[in-house]
Amino acid sequence: MSSAGDPGGPCWAHMSLRLVDWSIRELGPEAVTTWLEVAEELMP
Repeated sequence: MSSAGDPGGPCWAHMSLRLVDWSIRELGPEAVTTWLEVAEELMP
């Protein structure tokens, strides 16, 4: 994860969690996998 001095870390953690949660609730398993991969790949 990001260091304490990086303000983008908490913001990205919040947004990626929202995207994964949304895909779990509204989309199918393929979308969940995609958003998990995006969240991990772009994590600061």
